[in-house]
Amino acid sequence: MGGNNMKKRLISMSICILMIATAFIAAVGTVSASTNWPSLRYDNGNTGSTNQAPELQQLQWVSEDIDAKTNSPTVYQGYVYTFKSKSPKGVIRFNTVTGETSGTYISLTTIPSVGSITIANGGKLYFGSGSNMRCYNRDTGLQIWSTPVGGTIDGTATVADGKVFVGANTGKMICLDADDGTIIWVHDIPQKETDPPAVDVDNDRLYFCSQQYIYCLDTEGDGMGGTTEIWVKPFGSDTLTGACVLSGDYVYVVSSRIVKLSAETGNFVWFSFELEGAALGSLLVADERMYIGTTSGYLYCYADEGTSEYIWSKELELEGMVLPTSAVEVDGQLYVGTNQGVIFCLDANNQGETIWQYDTEDTLQATSPAIAGRRVFVNSYNYLFALGGPNNPPETPDAPEGPTRGRINVKHHFTVQNTVDPDDHDLYYNFDWDDDSESGWIGPFDSGDDVTVPAWHKYEIPGDYQVRVKAKDSLDDESVWSESLDVHIDFLEVHNVQGGLGVTCDIKNVADLAKDINWTVELVGGQITGFHIFRSFQGDITPLNAGDSEMVTASPVFGLGNFKVIVTAKCVGEEVEETFDAFALFFYIIIK
Repeated sequence: MGGNNMKKRLISMSICILMIATAFIAAVGTVSASTNWPSLRYDNGNTGSTNQAPELQQLQWVSEDIDAKTNSPTVYQGYVYTFKSKSPKGVIRFNTVTGETSGTYISLTTIPSVGSITIANGGKLYFGSGSNMRCYNRDTGLQIWSTPVGGTIDGTATVADGKVFVGANTGKMICLDADDGTIIWVHDIPQKETDPPAVDVDNDRLYFCSQQYIYCLDTEGDGMGGTTEIWVKPFGSDTLTGACVLSGDYVYVVSSRIVKLSAETGNFVWFSFELEGAALGSLLVADERMYIGTTSGYLYCYADEGTSEYIWSKELELEGMVLPTSAVEVDGQLYVGTNQGVIFCLDANNQGETIWQYDTEDTLQATSPAIAGRRVFVNSYNYLFALGGPNNPPETPDAPEGPTRGRINVKHHFTVQNTVDPDDHDLYYNFDWDDDSESGWIGPFDSGDDVTVPAWHKYEIPGDYQVRVKAKDSLDDESVWSESLDVHIDFLEVHNVQGGLGVTCDIKNVADLAKDINWTVELVGGQITGFHIFRSFQGDITPLNAGDSEMVTASPVFGLGNFKVIVTAKCVGEEVEETFDAFALFFYIIIK
């Protein structure tokens, strides 16, 4: 891949990459933190942060040559999506676990120069192509709508609250209806905006940078095709770099300094000393720290507490190395990449010390990684890489739940609570019925989802059984068996209860051996004083042969009103009791 000549030509480029990761999720995101990475910077606040880091740097799979260039991947429900500039151009998706793909499944004539696909609104795909904003069905690849916006879209859209927000190269910020593509409003800005804007859904606010300004707009619009500027903050001659980051009550931007502003008013809260070199890419705000790379070749770590000096800086000591444009942090680890194609894992809490590094043997451009299922997905100039550690089996499920007694040849319903896979792979479940049969694998289920897994089983032989269950992930790694649920399938059955002048019923031995049976029929109840029923009849069946039934009888009684018929059959190791509702009309009994 990517030969040495190509690498030498591209090393001199001053744009490198960024990279991955996460752990402390800033308060705007609304998606599942560990299984999806649905937009360029993860969520509506551009935090670039989730909650599960890859454990090791091992290569899991690498794609064919897709000519990814500067586009970035996104991940949703077991697939990673990216643009493919190599013919046939379009959108391509890969299985996150295996890397399998069916090739280009959405054909396009124009690929955005930067950015990524945004997946939102029930899993629809949103992206710009040429001068049209587009929406596609994720499963079929069929277009849902395409809307011309009067200018080329080179960046990434943000989708939130049923709306699509995207910038065009004609100097416009555009809001469209996410369902049908109707333009809701358009707002003029100084120049094109390619970074995804940040959205505060609760307060109907949109934040983005454009040249020397940061904007806060009303997301709802004015009803006449425009919208209101809530506040605009000028930065003089300083050009703002990268996406706005919205975290809690604050907005963070980068120019020649890192600047923190009030999201409510736009007032300055804090800014750093002037950076050494120009900032590259977007700022990362995570775990009360901020990270930014510059053209000086350093990655800087600042405390988010009003201190102007950095905590530490890190220079990657490789000849000709250009440092990352962006970084992300998870579980105390930073993932950064360089234009020479080397990905570094750094210790954020130990002066950025190198933990491990991986050489993709290709160049990395200004692209952003995605993290899902403890894997890092990043586009090099030509390929899509999936990095991560060895697979881990799912956590052991709880004991199954269901009936503790039952009958033969009757379907019984059992369930187990969905468990968790450490790598966030899909889960499947297999019930062991303890009668030399199993349910087979049932699924898939999303790891950690609060759902119960159902299964049904019919026993053909009475006896005692221990029902247990195990889980496996999509890589076929299995958990150990759960604790068991004890289930007794009765030897004796009471059925065919009949009324009239007295009560009759059949007692059946469904075991494979003869049994000596003691039986009791109790008639209890009545609603009117003087007509209450309290009678008991009993007897023995010695023996009741295997598979045979015998009728037992309770003599006529006198009563009036509702009452209960309670039939009990006993043998060694077994007692079955069945209760039936009945009505007495003097000497005549009706079984309900």
